[in-house]
Amino acid sequence: MPIAPEPTANTELSELLRAFLAKTPGSKAHASRRNPVLTFPSLLQRLSFEMKEAVYPITVESAEGPRVRDVDGNEYIDLLMGFGVALFGHNPPFVLDAIREQLGRGMQIGVHDVHSGEAAALVCELTGMDRVSFCNSGTEAVMLAARLSRAATGRDGVAYFTSSYHGHSDMTLFRASDDDGGTAPRWLGVPNRMSADTLVLEYGSARALEILEREGHRLAAVVVEPVQRANVALQPREFLAELRAITRRTGTKLVFDEVLTGFRLHPGGAQAWFDVRADIAAYGKVVGGGMPIGLVAGAAELMNFVDGGAWKYGDESGPHSFTTFAAGTFSKHPLTTAAAVAVLRHMKLQGVELCRTLNEATSGLVAHLNEDIERRGWPLRVDSCGSMFSIRGTDGFEFVAGPGSPADLLFYHLLLRGVYVSSQGPTYVLSTAHDPEVVAQVRHAMIESLAAVMKT
Repeated sequence: MPIAPEPTANTELSELLRAFLAKTPGSKAHASRRNPVLTFPSLLQRLSFEMKEAVYPITVESAEGPRVRDVDGNEYIDLLMGFGVALFGHNPPFVLDAIREQLGRGMQIGVHDVHSGEAAALVCELTGMDRVSFCNSGTEAVMLAARLSRAATGRDGVAYFTSSYHGHSDMTLFRASDDDGGTAPRWLGVPNRMSADTLVLEYGSARALEILEREGHRLAAVVVEPVQRANVALQPREFLAELRAITRRTGTKLVFDEVLTGFRLHPGGAQAWFDVRADIAAYGKVVGGGMPIGLVAGAAELMNFVDGGAWKYGDESGPHSFTTFAAGTFSKHPLTTAAAVAVLRHMKLQGVELCRTLNEATSGLVAHLNEDIERRGWPLRVDSCGSMFSIRGTDGFEFVAGPGSPADLLFYHLLLRGVYVSSQGPTYVLSTAHDPEVVAQVRHAMIESLAAVMKT
């Protein structure tokens, strides 16, 4: 068997990667065995020959509260939390109890689910929306929200913004090709012809508002991620308010992608946080309690295109709207809807105070980190929104993911200090399971890791 090459000739980097390799041999062995049959797309942005021997995912075998445990027995405080899913920590008891109870009844597919009606009613109560439709993921939720907007307006065009993430459907995988909203496919396999119906604009900019005012007459929807995971620092309240005004004038539907922000910033999501009402919104992550879910909630005039509109029995009422197509075999899986009801009941009971307490804990951690950073003179800044926070460079210093970049090396340093984060960029979340002791450990590990990265 050939001997693996040294990770790198750089002494400091070599020592870091050796320590990582020594700590996680089981994860590397798992990746080596599964690589021929299992794809690992998230590793590409970290892959270089210099780093190759240490580029593999940490394979996790269990999780509880704020921690995950890998196949080598290492425990990590988790700051990824399922890309924002685990608002209550991993495996919250009230969700597990609901799933166990439903498991005792079975997993009936293709029949009307007993939990979905209550889940929909709770979503409407918390968000202020009129009606709800279920799907399987955030990607599907955004797709359906756009389709309903097209059905309602009779238009084809959709606009969204740079640095936003709306899933992996073809319509959301375009990049800006000029400063006037022109687009081109961002990835191979995305049909170029769809660019004619797509605008990609700079989020938060006056220029974007000008273009939307001009082009709004041909747009079915403007899809916005109110707080972008890729740019937590940008929270353009006035921009969103003006966007709402423009879309009303042009008859364009305003779609909020609340897959990340929904039920995390506030029980009413980003719409309550910014006091801006969307016509329709896509939800996911938190509301499923760890089960795969997508929800579309919106005004009745839009949601009625799913089923023709609500009607009553015993009178002359009936469907009163044209319809489009919405379907999915697993869209109302009974384990998912049971978990969603448990989450939504919990949010109804504790939501505002729960979010406020968690948001304050995050703000406190961020304030301490910024104090530590300023004292050391690093060109960095930590920003937060609710219980999300991220690190960015200042004074011209770039702090973005890439092979061997400071942000990439931070990933390794944090793992060695028992903190699990995404390898795709320095954005993190806290959960209600991250108690003050855990948060203090995060602060200590973060500053130690940054000191190693910044070499001070």
